[in-house]
Amino acid sequence: MLMISSLSFPYVAIFDSILLLLVNMICINLAGVITFLLQDIRPNNWWEANKAKKATKKSVALWSVLLAVLIFLLSLRI
Repeated sequence: MLMISSLSFPYVAIFDSILLLLVNMICINLAGVITFLLQDIRPNNWWEANKAKKATKKSVALWSVLLAVLIFLLSLRI
């Protein structure tokens, strides 16, 4: 198990900055997808509706899993 606190200070700061950047990117994307869901924004064409529904489910799942991984990494940080 890698102890992040045992690393020298510049590496800890770099690691923290990267984690913050990734958390921001993931949360913004997840919030955008959920906003579109809640506002009931749909494609204009009926043939794109099924594809959009599948893509929305996949993106919510992907962003949620990535956020869970980052939360796990942050819990190792403490």
